[in-house]
This record gives sequence, structure tokens and C-alpha cells, in this order.
Amino acid sequence: MYRSWYLNERPGPIYPEVTAYAVSLSCILFNETRDKRLLERAERCATYLINMSREGEVTDPSNAFAYTFDTGIFVSSMFDLYKATGKEIYIDQAERSLRWLLIYWNGKTFFDRVSIKNGAIDPSSYINLAKLSIPLIKASYFLKDQKYADVAIELLRWAEGLQSSDGRFSLSEAENKTMLHYHCYAIEGFLYAYHGLKNERYLQIAKKAAEWLSKIQNEDGSFYQWYPRPSTHISKNMIRHLLIGLGYRVKVTDATAQAARIWKILGINDNAIEKAYHYLNGELEDGGLRLFRRKLIFEYPDARVYSWPTFFYIHSLLITLRDMGKIGEVF
Repeated sequence: MYRSWYLNERPGPIYPEVTAYAVSLSCILFNETRDKRLLERAERCATYLINMSREGEVTDPSNAFAYTFDTGIFVSSMFDLYKATGKEIYIDQAERSLRWLLIYWNGKTFFDRVSIKNGAIDPSSYINLAKLSIPLIKASYFLKDQKYADVAIELLRWAEGLQSSDGRFSLSEAENKTMLHYHCYAIEGFLYAYHGLKNERYLQIAKKAAEWLSKIQNEDGSFYQWYPRPSTHISKNMIRHLLIGLGYRVKVTDATAQAARIWKILGINDNAIEKAYHYLNGELEDGGLRLFRRKLIFEYPDARVYSWPTFFYIHSLLITLRDMGKIGEVF
């Protein structure tokens, strides 16, 4: 299992989504090195996730909700591990989790989360769900069933509706703001769909969103967590306005690392890539990436080291410029 962060050897909570990312990254690193210890680690992580799965979903037992996104990422990792090992247990688990996932398909996207206690469904759906096109397209290939590709196509049609003319993906149909981490997830979903479905339109959507990123990159190579930046107008609710303003002054490494690997795959924005690595390398601490850099009067970093931006960073380092074949590895 992997935890979301650690600080001075004090670990944070177990995180099923990033444990699934660790499975996929370990498979990629095994393919690069043929070091069987990486597969052994991937299988230990997979066993942990399978054991925590109840009806097919995966979630931290301390969490009150099961997330469709996390389960979809788990499904994707199971296909990756099946490809690396040929063990049927992983493809069987992927199919079991897909059955759970499709219960929460509403015809155009997935509901975001489900209550573990009473099964109540949160009707929210966010743009990060576009990335679930990856496990769905893998399912259509490994399970030889077109229905999964059909669901992916509908999901991407919904996600395309959240893209503005300049390339930016809104958070949801109800919220026009953009979370950069989720924006990158959407790009990754469209890139993989281009790879798996051979539809040039998906590549153009991804490129448009990737170019938008280059326009809002900070001079130091980073990205703010949210966009657009808030106006200077003081709202009636002063406290809420100030809190939102603080949130928009947070720089993040996850979206920065994702942007770097997206740009490298597409072979665009060389200078932006160099700037992104300059920022990321400055945020390395004890072999991993800090996630946040906040600003009140002065900037200061979060002292914790986080798993998922580090995984994205490691994968980005394996990609050469315009290595379109790496789309198939995106996790």
C-alpha cells in the first residue's frame, strides 16, 4: 500500500488511488528494467487493494464514501498488472470492479461518490472523471467487449462539453472554475482515447488543452492550483472571499509534473518543460515532491512529501520529447 504523504518518517493516510498508481508505475519500471522486485511490489499493492474491495469498489476503510474515480484507476492498474504477469486474478478483479463502476453510470458520465453506510449517491460529476476513459478503453481491448468503448466515447463527449474555446476544462457543469490537476486528468483521458480508439479529434482536444496550460504557467515554472485567479472585488462575505483568494495562491507540483509529461509526449513547449522541471527539482525533498507552496505575505512550502506528484514526475523522466508511444503508459 502507499500513503498520500509522509513527514519526518510520520506517514499520512493510506490512499487507494495512489496505491493503484504505484501498481501501474511499477509495471512501467519493470518493463524498463526487467527488475522482478518491481513486479513483486506491484503484486503486493494489488493484493492489498483486492482485499479491501467489497463489491468491486476500492476505498480506504476509514472513508465514508466510495469514489468511482478511485475504482476506475484501480481497474486500469489491474489491466496493467495482468499484461505484465498474465495472471487471471487481475483481469477477473478488473471485470468485477467494472461491474460496480457501471452501476453509477448515468448515461453521459459517472456519479462521483457513493456512501458506504447507506448507498446514497452524490449527484456531482467532475471533469477528472474523463480519465476513466482509460480503464474503459483497456476493458474493451482485454475483455473484447465494445460496450466499454461505447461508454468511454459518451464520457468523452460529456467532457468535451466542459472545454471552453481557449482549451480550458471547467470543473463541472455547475462550476466554471478550473482545478489544474483535474484539467490534466482530462487531457490524459483524451490522449489515451486517441491512442486506443484512433480518433484524431481526441488528439486535437488534448493539444488545445495542453497549449492552454502553457499560457497560464507561472514564470517559475509552476502552476496555481485553481484558475482563473479571483478578482479584487470584495464580496459581501468577506471571510469566504479571503479563503477563496488564499486557495488560488497555492502552487502545486502534481499539475506541474502532469503538464511536463503531457508536453513531452506531444513534443510541444520545450521552454515550458524546462521551466516546469526547474520548479519541480526545487521542490524535491528526500527523494519525493512536496505538493503545495502557499503564499500569504511570503511563499512557504508544505514540508510533507507526497506520493502521487512524485509518481507523475518519475514517469515524466522516462519520456523523451514527442514519444507518442508513451501515451499507452499514462496512468
